[in-house]
Amino acid sequence: MRFKRTVLLLMMIMMLFALLSLPVAATIGTDTIMYYLRLDYNTEGGSIYLDGVYSAPETYNCCSGTSIDITITPNDGYAIKSITSEKRWPIYVTDIITDFITTQSYCMSKKMYCNRVITVEFAKTCCTAAALASPPEGGTATVNGEASITAAAGTEVVFQAEPNSDDGYYFDGWYDGDSCVSTDTVYSFQILSDTTLTAVFEKDDVSLWQLTIDTIGEGTATGEGVYEDETYVEVNAYPDDGWYFEGWYTRLPVLEAYSLAEGHEDDGLVLVSTDNPYGFTISEDTLLVAVFKQRLYEVSIEIIGKGTVTGAGTYAHGQYLDLNAAPESGWRFENWYYQGEVFNPVDYRVTTDMAITARFVEDQKTDPKPRPRPGPSEVTRYQLNISVEGPGSVLPEPGTHSYEKGMTVVLVPTPESGAIFLGWSGEDGGDVVNDTVLMDKDKAIIARFGTIEEEQPPAESEQEPIPEEVITTILDDEIPISGQVLPQTGGFPAFVFYIAGGVCILAAIVLTTRTSKENSAG
Repeated sequence: MRFKRTVLLLMMIMMLFALLSLPVAATIGTDTIMYYLRLDYNTEGGSIYLDGVYSAPETYNCCSGTSIDITITPNDGYAIKSITSEKRWPIYVTDIITDFITTQSYCMSKKMYCNRVITVEFAKTCCTAAALASPPEGGTATVNGEASITAAAGTEVVFQAEPNSDDGYYFDGWYDGDSCVSTDTVYSFQILSDTTLTAVFEKDDVSLWQLTIDTIGEGTATGEGVYEDETYVEVNAYPDDGWYFEGWYTRLPVLEAYSLAEGHEDDGLVLVSTDNPYGFTISEDTLLVAVFKQRLYEVSIEIIGKGTVTGAGTYAHGQYLDLNAAPESGWRFENWYYQGEVFNPVDYRVTTDMAITARFVEDQKTDPKPRPRPGPSEVTRYQLNISVEGPGSVLPEPGTHSYEKGMTVVLVPTPESGAIFLGWSGEDGGDVVNDTVLMDKDKAIIARFGTIEEEQPPAESEQEPIPEEVITTILDDEIPISGQVLPQTGGFPAFVFYIAGGVCILAAIVLTTRTSKENSAG
């Protein structure tokens, strides 16, 4: 029996909550529920029309379930910056319908099933920006390099401040009235309204020293700036690829007591330190020069067999290797070798010390029996015509070359990037063996190269842009709701809920009375 009483009590409480949850905006004793629609905007920037009728920024009453067409139109010289829709009782949700700048009218449709607040912000399409310095002797302030400019709304503007450090001033920040908006000397943003910023400079009684850093060679250095007296400063040098850091220097007459550094007599540099990073306590204006030197490498060539070579020596980092080999009579050049493997020096950049081997081998077709060398008029020579088909090159270069009878010519085919060497062809292409050809007659050969086919992905179709003139319409059902949606009344008259509540309460009383009588009878 206690359980039944508890259930009845819970039912009564639930019905009481149902009655109390009726909308406060409802009109008691009528069949219509009313909600309010409040418009909030600046009439200087534009206007709002409800169902085609101009509506001032105030509150309007609307019947529940009514669909209202809202048109927002900016005035000349203004654009729509943002539109915000707030849903009030019985639903509490804030939606940013749009956040952009447009000079076109904007339309949307709203169904009144709750109280609403529509807020529209208009922005000027053309704005003025100005930069001021305070105090004027503390430094300079500019916007896009000028004291003031006029720019279209949404344009990025750059405010730049430069303190007069020689007189002890430093930059404190950019101020909009009494509010500091940035402490960066370079401050940029999209301008949406007339803006005047003031660069505030301060002067400290503490001595300030300027550290200036220059560089020689390829590399960068950090640490430059203005420092208070007796501040410990650390500078760093970062050489580029193929370069190394030599040291920190300064220029005469900054340090006249130092002697000129070796190798820097002409530019007046004196060595300060070779440490990297380098730290010191600053007590005066200081100039440091970070000197970077290019890395140099030694290339040596060992000859096996009989012949001459060129190309050994000192190379700078990234310099192309330039090797040439010429066999003696009765010998032919076999190949270049580096680190025990066949090596192709064409288009090779030196990035380390190298020990290269040039190998010459005896020509097997040379008569082993010594014969008297013919005189100049008796030497027989043959012509070798070389041509190229496809993406590649060959050494000796394409053209006609003259060689003595019996010489073996070494051919070096080199395909371009993405290509391959296919082989030798032409009238005498079959005489080429292991990229060498014996000159026993006039010959014509062709170096053939081909490309490597790569499957290209299909081109993506481009979406046709939507014309700017189209007026965007967003229906109420398309707006995302980020909060919890409470139950709606669906537009039923208020008295229906009162009658239903009374019937439930009466039924609960009758049931309770009957239960009490049964208990008494038992």
